[in-house]
Amino acid sequence: MYQGFQYCMKNSKKLISGLLFLLLFTFSLKAGSIQGNVKDADNTLLSGVNILIENEGIGTTTNQFGRFTFENLPDGNYQLVFTYVGYKSFNLNLQLQEDEKISRDIILEEDILNMGSIVVTAQKQSEQIQDVPISMSILDDRFLELNSLVNIDVLEGYVPGFSLNTHSTNRPNYVIRGLTSDAFLASEQPRVSVFFNNIPISRTSGALVELYDMERVEVLKGPQGTLFGRGAQIGAVHYISNKPNQMLHGNVSMGIGDHGQNFYNAMVNVPLTDNFFARFAATYSKREGFVQNTFGGYLNERNTAAARASLRYISNDKTIIDLFVEYQHDTPGGTAFMSRIYPNQLGQIDVFGGTASFERGSDLGLERNMINTTLSGQHYFNDNLDLTTILSYREHDTDERWDGDGSAGPSLDFYEFIKTDQITFESRLNYKISKRFRGFTGISYWRENVNQTVRFSPNEQNLFFLFFDPQNLVDTRGNPNFIPALPPLPELGPLGGMPLPEYHVEESYQKAVNSALEAFIDGTYQFTNKFNLTLGLRAIADRLSLEGRNQLHDGEPSTLGMITGNYPNVLIKAGDIPQETKNHTSIVGRAVAQYAFFDALNTYIGYSRGRRPHVIQVRADAQTEILDDEKVNSYDFGLKGHISNQFLFDLAAYYYDYSDFQTRAWIADQESGEFQLIIKDGGKAHAYGFESNLQYAFSQYLQVFGNYAYIHARFDDTDNNGNRQDYAGNRFRLTPDHMVSLRLNLTFPVFKAANFYFTPSYIYKSHYYFEDDNTEGLEQPAFGLFHLQSGIYLNSVNLEISIFGYNLLDEQYLVSAGNTGNLFGIPTFVPGNPRRVGVSLKLDF
Repeated sequence: MYQGFQYCMKNSKKLISGLLFLLLFTFSLKAGSIQGNVKDADNTLLSGVNILIENEGIGTTTNQFGRFTFENLPDGNYQLVFTYVGYKSFNLNLQLQEDEKISRDIILEEDILNMGSIVVTAQKQSEQIQDVPISMSILDDRFLELNSLVNIDVLEGYVPGFSLNTHSTNRPNYVIRGLTSDAFLASEQPRVSVFFNNIPISRTSGALVELYDMERVEVLKGPQGTLFGRGAQIGAVHYISNKPNQMLHGNVSMGIGDHGQNFYNAMVNVPLTDNFFARFAATYSKREGFVQNTFGGYLNERNTAAARASLRYISNDKTIIDLFVEYQHDTPGGTAFMSRIYPNQLGQIDVFGGTASFERGSDLGLERNMINTTLSGQHYFNDNLDLTTILSYREHDTDERWDGDGSAGPSLDFYEFIKTDQITFESRLNYKISKRFRGFTGISYWRENVNQTVRFSPNEQNLFFLFFDPQNLVDTRGNPNFIPALPPLPELGPLGGMPLPEYHVEESYQKAVNSALEAFIDGTYQFTNKFNLTLGLRAIADRLSLEGRNQLHDGEPSTLGMITGNYPNVLIKAGDIPQETKNHTSIVGRAVAQYAFFDALNTYIGYSRGRRPHVIQVRADAQTEILDDEKVNSYDFGLKGHISNQFLFDLAAYYYDYSDFQTRAWIADQESGEFQLIIKDGGKAHAYGFESNLQYAFSQYLQVFGNYAYIHARFDDTDNNGNRQDYAGNRFRLTPDHMVSLRLNLTFPVFKAANFYFTPSYIYKSHYYFEDDNTEGLEQPAFGLFHLQSGIYLNSVNLEISIFGYNLLDEQYLVSAGNTGNLFGIPTFVPGNPRRVGVSLKLDF
């Protein structure tokens, strides 16, 4: 297979040249054509508009310049129908003479009950979301503007089947239909691809970005390997920022809230020439943590600054060149890993009490720097052929320190350093052949270098209690207990009486070089104006490489390490980790059939295959092991439509069949000396479910949005050989069976001077576990959150005044449970955000 892939890559120039010849030959045939531009009443070009020639049964969509073309048409009468969600349909009758070229500008009129057209690029072209045969959800610019001022976490509740679980900026968990993206090892690849402006940013330590001056977020569900690469095993999240345009405009905003929250945003868009535009945006957000540390500082706080410069050049509606340069700096405080066993220094044991006692004080926390530069170009040879090329360089480094025992005891002190740089290249040819076929073909290359260091720095005079007497790690007032030497216990033999060091630092360093060379092709053939079939394939050559070392970094050798067998360390055996390399070739793909009952109702059924690459990991004895790649077969069915632009619906059902499921597990074995979080083969698993996304406009002033997701994600009882599995019947972690959200948009004018809006929302999740082993106690009972955004826009001065409230009912819930303390039977718990309220001002100019 690998040789075949190399052959294809070596001959890709010949293949593309042949394709270009076929396209040029097709376009050179003598026949008539109909082309034009589609605009709205404000003269804004509209992309993604559907145009159907009824008597021919063929259709197309406008590109991002609002242009459309029908080539190779014989002479005759033609009836064109233009449809765009939120706009009235438009019919155009034309008579085409032999070899005649007709050009028309079309202006669409907005519908009174305009729910808003949503144009997406999930399939590498501009399309209305209702026409895309993929289960997907969109969060638009207005929604993001209102909600990202509170916290990015609130995005999860508004997308059925999607969660974003974040207890640390360094460790976001994107969860789609039961599958979690978390990848904490240097060579491990995520299951959910995260993209920013068409560039993969899936490495966990850099996958959480600040949302400011955004155009939209696209959340795609199901294997998306053909469209987004082999990392999109069960879905993809695509963040898309606003692009520079020809208008001179900008805005500034600021706000304050409780818990010391304050934020500032600014954007300015400047047309430098008629075809060269610039856009600059920046944000700063700070909020004190809602958990105070008695040793100093706050936990679970927010402190982020980010800026983006964007340049766009457009040449004669033929070429678009975009350059993005962005920087983000995060310095939040430490994570509140709260204990249900040990009191704080006030003598309290309360996960939601708002007070913790972590001995490192203000030293706990995270510092992260991210910088990204992306250059992309799109050239239209004609309306049926264009080439897109993207080149990006991205780097991010993070330093994080956390207290793993949830107490004042200096026993589980960890800090991690990660430095990553990534390059991405993709070149894609988009084409239309004849009247019925469209597709794209391309190649991509991605490479990352990851340097990951984890240090463990315990005071063994306190750590002793976790091994021999965990209940007495601290006293009843939360103060740590210490023992200077091992007691003369018979079971300790000659080790009895040996002194325990106060200062010891052991280190595990790993360096990974991961790369993927990919070739892909995807095409849609329109059999009739009602039925089309899409087929796509992506061939992938993966290369994963890992090496490193375990060592005593500083301080005294460990006495407890003589008991665990890891001397001179406690948790990891010292030694070099020789380079381990894994090469693998694979193919993922999709097949989707779509049928339109009529213009406003589409259905689709599809099969796709996804894959998560092999994992190279280092066990506590400094030996490496390789886990098989995880595979999934997916079956999807969906129904999308709208009724009179007043009621929009998106219904989906799915079934997933997994093999070699890569689950994580906490290993704590004093006899073998292994104390660590590992990836293991969970065997076979499956998931099925149903999702609905509904929008209804009662009037132009009142809209209701609702979604529901049912997810049944479980490990199978037996593996391929009929043997009972370790996690037989267990639920997938972080996966509630039921998720519901409701949102109301009420807007109305106050005379002609102002517009008022009121947007309450409620999000509900049923019970779920935090680990795949479904440990009792490491779970979250069913809960609901009530949010509110409301404000008024003063038309005469372009000023918006708004208030926001998050978790107004002050619901107590967890975002994490288990964590590092789980290794020693003292799990910790991270509380979710309490009630927060604030006010903001925004001025447009």
